[in-house]
Amino acid sequence: MQKPYIIIVSSPKGGVGKSVVSINLAVALKQMRYNVLIVDTDIINPCVGLYMGLNDTSNGVLDVISNKIDIKRAIVPHPSSGVRILPGNLSRTITTTKDVKITTPQIDAFMKKLAGLDYDFVIIDTQPGIEFPSALTVLDEAILVAQPNKASCISAIKMLGRYGKAKLKCNLIINRVRNRKFELDMREIEEMAETKVSEMFPEDEKVQVGVAEGVPTFSLDGKAPFSRTIKDLAQMYASRIGTAQGEEADDRHPLVKIFHGLIGKKRK
Repeated sequence: MQKPYIIIVSSPKGGVGKSVVSINLAVALKQMRYNVLIVDTDIINPCVGLYMGLNDTSNGVLDVISNKIDIKRAIVPHPSSGVRILPGNLSRTITTTKDVKITTPQIDAFMKKLAGLDYDFVIIDTQPGIEFPSALTVLDEAILVAQPNKASCISAIKMLGRYGKAKLKCNLIINRVRNRKFELDMREIEEMAETKVSEMFPEDEKVQVGVAEGVPTFSLDGKAPFSRTIKDLAQMYASRIGTAQGEEADDRHPLVKIFHGLIGKKRK
């Protein structure tokens, strides 16, 4: 069994759309026939379950971390997309991480459990900041979500530095871009961060509709501007591990593919 490709989706501050990116990336990869698990480790404001329409989950990530339940028993399927979810604990009111006693050894053990699961991708939606730096050693890659303003980007640059020290590959994406004059453009952000921006996600009303209805935007409307950008991001990560299980690679020359496509149309 091969170790899953583990991606952490992070942000320096809340409210930038980190959970929305996590969920839709998971759904897009699932539609490409990968086995995908999304994990909500935001202890204070777990949103993954809510945004995916799971309002009542009896067990959550805290129960797994504290060894109250086996991790496989806590994972639930998302009915419409097929993505597996390890949700946050929605029933518990937590205002600060000090309200729960989570130790570094517990987090390290939890990350090893994730690395031992039989998935192609594990996507971890985190709370803002980096709570447990030791967990970074288990990750394959990080996504850092920011918005196109100076305060958000400066905070993101600090986190980029921490990922750099841990030698963890990190992709910076900018969310909720409206192309207004007061926003930073890609060139300005890349000059500030001294790194390339992987994707610029447009402001898209369909995202808010999806959140309100508990349906991932990629499932709601795969052709929406946000969904098209998510698909590009998913294809980038798919290239990291190769062809999905059950999906056969098509190595024919492009002209041969076109020729066979035309023949198929004539036969119908």
